[in-house]
Amino acid sequence: MLPREQRLTARRDFKAVYTGGKSFVNRSLVLRVLRKNEGQAARFGFSTSSKLGNAVLRNRMTRLLRESVRSLAGKIKETGYDAVIIVRPAARAATFVQIREAVEDLLRKAQLLEDGARAKKDRARG
Repeated sequence: MLPREQRLTARRDFKAVYTGGKSFVNRSLVLRVLRKNEGQAARFGFSTSSKLGNAVLRNRMTRLLRESVRSLAGKIKETGYDAVIIVRPAARAATFVQIREAVEDLLRKAQLLEDGARAKKDRARG
């Protein structure tokens, strides 16, 4: 599970990302990113529409997305933005590996991943 300080939960925060954020898209997901002050922790929110399916399926997709972001934590920049990941109906039958790859692709497009050399150095330290 993502730590509380890395979660986007308030409606006004989601609304701010939707209205002022920049969009990045792939077949199964949409990433909206709103840049903030560099000192503030990065926060992630997840959105699943009822078009996706019933509550069981929507909750499953949210868990897969949350775990994908958590598993990429060593590569993701830690400060300066709020992000919302929106699930498209095409993701309905996707596996965890496919979802994780889609999330990583969007984060790369949005330039939210640390460059390889720095990320390796940080992992070696901690």
